[in-house]
Parts: sequence; structure tokens; C-alpha cells
Amino acid sequence: MKKYFFAAAILLMCFCSYVFSTDIRRDYEYSLSLYGNSIATESASMMKNAFTDEISIESITILNSEDEKATYRVKGLAADSKILEYSLNIEFNGKNANINVFLNEGFYTVAYGDKLLETSDEFVVIVDNNISWPWQLFFDYHEKTGANIYSALIPQLIAYGEEITIPLEITKKTVFDGETNLFIKLGSNTGLIKADTDGIVRTVLIGVAKSELK
Repeated sequence: MKKYFFAAAILLMCFCSYVFSTDIRRDYEYSLSLYGNSIATESASMMKNAFTDEISIESITILNSEDEKATYRVKGLAADSKILEYSLNIEFNGKNANINVFLNEGFYTVAYGDKLLETSDEFVVIVDNNISWPWQLFFDYHEKTGANIYSALIPQLIAYGEEITIPLEITKKTVFDGETNLFIKLGSNTGLIKADTDGIVRTVLIGVAKSELK
């Protein structure tokens, strides 16, 4: 009896080890440039939970341009390619700023100090200044929904006024040899998102700004 119990315990341990090993982690390294000049690097990791399919995200962006130096640290949570929680800390000029976004009952709430702004989450996607990885989730979300018209929620806009969303439209989509190009319009800027055959976003162009996956 003890032999069978021991064998069952071994099998259970092996099964648990297998289940936990199915968590998927992906690491991303990005370079950001403006007018062709390198201004920042970004390291991001996404860990997909095997049980809930939620994705935990952490990233750090080092902005080191001639005009501005800052560090952006982000922690986020996503499910079904949609960001549920987004926490941004910015260090610049010896100061710190914190912006938090959370989704609750169909509405995004953005918090910055004592300031709170709210918007519906219907076809709303979170992208942000100097942060690259949210474009991967936007691409995945588009692949799921097939929609072309969205609102882009840009958390950092809360520091400058009352508008935190701007129009985001996919104006054209091409697929060649399995690689996808999404031609977009973000506010008044045109852009391009390029994804490889595995659906990994390799390049994002927005106006004169460019993000590339290394």
C-alpha cells in the first residue's frame, strides 16, 4: 500500500511540475528612435499564467535623448489581449510621477495624484508615450476583434489635460508571406505596425518616431 501511495505521490509531483512549467514567459528588447536618432531602450517581459491565461507584464524604458532623460517603469496585467491594470512610474529630473489605470465594470479609470478620469473600455486600447510593448497587445487584440476603429487610451495625457483618448484607426491591412502590415492613423499622425509570421510586432512607426524589436 505504501508503495502505491509513494508512486501516486511521484505522479502527482510530476503532473504539478508539468502544469507549472506550462507558464509562458516572453522577453522583449526594443530600441526607440526619433528622426532616425536613438533616444531610448526598453526591456519588457510578459508571463502568461497557465491557469487563468492572464498575462503579467513588467518593463523598464531608459530615455536618454539630448533633450530629455527619464526612466519609465511599468507593471501591468492583461487578459484576452486587453490591458486590465497598468501602473506607470516615471523618474525625471530627480522627481517621480505615478499614473495608474484599472478596468472595472466596463470602464477604465486613470489616476494621477488627486486627478481621476474615466472612459468606457469599448474598443479602447491602451498605448503610451515612449512605451513599446502595448502595441503587441493592440495587434493581438485586433487579430481577435477584426475591428478597424478604436480609441487609444494614453495614460500620460492625464498630466496635460482632460482628454485621455484619441482616435486610432487601421486604414489598411496587408499580408505577404505571412507577415502583416497594419497601416494606422493615430490622431493626426499616420503610422505602420509590422508583425512577423509568428504575429510578433517587430516595428512600429508613428510619425517620426520608431520602435523596433531587437
